[in-house]
Amino acid sequence: MQTVTVLYGERRTAYWILGFTTLHIVITPFFLWMLGIIGVVGSLFSFALLSAGNGIILRDPTPKRGLQALLLFHASLLVYIFTILLASIF
Repeated sequence: MQTVTVLYGERRTAYWILGFTTLHIVITPFFLWMLGIIGVVGSLFSFALLSAGNGIILRDPTPKRGLQALLLFHASLLVYIFTILLASIF
């Protein structure tokens, strides 16, 4: 099996990541009503992190920049985790 980067190249992989991030941002609001205001605030912060990560990758789609952006993608996951936990408590 080949990776997305091997199949499409670095530039197209950047667009692939952007496409799935956009899909994620479009679908997320359908689930936000379950989390209330905490979910909205956490999701907006996560969207900002995802957008920053995509900006880094689209400006320079190299493996080095991709690894730098990976930190932002993982940080957005942590924000989601804490948002869901806080929303379930309050």
